[in-house]
Amino acid sequence: MTTTGVCERCIQGEILEGEPTGVFEGPSYFKAAPSPSKRAVVILTDVFGLKIANPKLLADKYSQVLKCDVWVPDLFEGRPPFTEAQLGPLLHDVPGTPSSLFEKIKFFFTILQGLPGFIRNRPSIVDNRVITFARHLKSEKKYEKIGVIGFCFGGAQAIRLCSTDLFDSAVVAHPGTASKAEIQAMKIATSWICAEEDGMFPTPLRNEAEAIFKRKHETDKLNYEFHDYKGTVHGFAARPKLSNAEIKKAFEAAFDQAVKWFEKTLPVAA
Repeated sequence: MTTTGVCERCIQGEILEGEPTGVFEGPSYFKAAPSPSKRAVVILTDVFGLKIANPKLLADKYSQVLKCDVWVPDLFEGRPPFTEAQLGPLLHDVPGTPSSLFEKIKFFFTILQGLPGFIRNRPSIVDNRVITFARHLKSEKKYEKIGVIGFCFGGAQAIRLCSTDLFDSAVVAHPGTASKAEIQAMKIATSWICAEEDGMFPTPLRNEAEAIFKRKHETDKLNYEFHDYKGTVHGFAARPKLSNAEIKKAFEAAFDQAVKWFEKTLPVAA
């Protein structure tokens, strides 16, 4: 972990194959349900935002499988901390493989390039953008239920926003920097997608998060689940190396986990 809240794997991974089939409504990507929907899912992206295809392709797939509207707001107003050109290959897709000195130096200089983007898109700024966006959805679209799924940077944002009444259910996938206090403040049903090795959500914090939710379930009946995916590292559910069979299996299982969670926690009248 670094003081910027980014690890080496935050800017590594691969672009998913395919062409997005949704549309842009203003700055936000939107994939409509096959038929009119009373529920929606909001995807909060990683540090590449909408500049890469992955969140749009995931939105298309979630919309098709869940048969609901899916939105991907532009967290960064068109200027994410990193661009597709800065997305590097997943050099170490096996947990426990240390980075070389050269890789660490390269990462350091890449992070320096991204610093202005992190300052420009600090939590108080991006959270207000999503709060405004979610309130607009509630007032204009009249959805009965809205779920949120956040990956990496967006996972940390989902944690913070789960202390509000904006969403009815959440999925947090290998989140970025989060504190115990922020996790403690969460108050909606949450499903956690956890990598085996994650510098941003290390095992001690992951275990503390589960302990916090266990207590919440005991006192407030708050639903939760934690799933760990062996053989994976931070980012696998957002920018997977699908040529690795174990990562591909985990990526598909994590997608199914989110689908089942939203089916369970976002019921709407027929």
